[in-house]
Amino acid sequence: MGFWKKKNLEKPEEQREENELAAAQIAEADYSELKKSFIEESCEQVVESTLQAQELKAEFQAVTAYISDIQKLEGLNSEDRELVNDLTRKILTLSKDRERYKKGIRKIKDTQYLNLAKFEEDVPRDLKKMKYWEEYSSNIQNDLKYLESERTALLHQKGDVEENQKTLGTIGITTTVLSVLLFLVFLWINSKTNANMQLPFMLTVTMDAAAAAYIFLRSRDNKKEKAETEKKLNRAILLLNKVKIKYVNNTNALDYCYAKYLVDSQEKLGFLWEQYKKEKEDENQYKLSKDQTEYYNRELINHLKEYRLADAKIWVHQLEALLDGAEMEKVKEALFERRQKLKDRIEQNNLLKEKCMEEIEKFTKENEENKIYVAELLKKKGIALDR
Repeated sequence: MGFWKKKNLEKPEEQREENELAAAQIAEADYSELKKSFIEESCEQVVESTLQAQELKAEFQAVTAYISDIQKLEGLNSEDRELVNDLTRKILTLSKDRERYKKGIRKIKDTQYLNLAKFEEDVPRDLKKMKYWEEYSSNIQNDLKYLESERTALLHQKGDVEENQKTLGTIGITTTVLSVLLFLVFLWINSKTNANMQLPFMLTVTMDAAAAAYIFLRSRDNKKEKAETEKKLNRAILLLNKVKIKYVNNTNALDYCYAKYLVDSQEKLGFLWEQYKKEKEDENQYKLSKDQTEYYNRELINHLKEYRLADAKIWVHQLEALLDGAEMEKVKEALFERRQKLKDRIEQNNLLKEKCMEEIEKFTKENEENKIYVAELLKKKGIALDR
């Protein structure tokens, strides 16, 4: 019993020692993994610093060459200097002309411009046609008004003749009725008084004859006038129909042209045509200016190459500096400042790389296994461990 008790008392002490040993092993393993992770990051930083160093060095050399080019340009003799200035002034003038064209406000819409370009050959001929059709349309409208008024007048005249004819009929009927009544009256008087009614009978007959003659003559005149009026009316209607057909055809032709050129009058098309020609002339001038600019750019670059500049092409984007000494000074100051910043960045990058390499070196010296591990790691990144 005492033995077992003793055994149980000793067991916690042994267990604690084992736990401490295991914890130490775990801590050592964690430290090793943490160290490897730190070294991996250091290797990544070395790779990044190496690549960045190459970029910074190339940019530093480019800036230095740029400064050297400026010094060469400042050292040109007067003849070469004047040649460069002359080419530069020409390019600047052409560039300003092109900028003015770009900023110019069109007085014609793009749709109208493209539409006129499509029918460019037809416009001059159609302008003449539209002018004639519009004038003809105005004349036709006047003819229509005149013929319409004439037709209306003839219709009224025809109506008057027909009305006169009805009046003559009324007169004839009235005269006949009146004559019959008079004869009856005369007969009644004669039968009652045996008076001589020969004279009244003769007068009544004479009145009937005169009325009949008047009605006949007037009726004949009315028929003649009606026939002439109808003839004139038919002629007026025929002319009116012909003119209406001409008006419809003329209007259709005009409407087609209006739709074709997206306008509502010949005057509007004339205005757009003048604007189109001006725009096209400006466009052609712009293209010519562009071609001339490209030509003088090539000439300038070729002349600058003769002075053994590192980058002659860049000066077509620094034209003001070629002409103005103050602008050139600004460019130089900016380049010196840029070069100094590059130099500082190169130094900072080298210091960071050195620090990382020291950590890597320290890690590789701990044992041969670490050295192999780091060499393989850097080899994957394309960097050899030469230390």
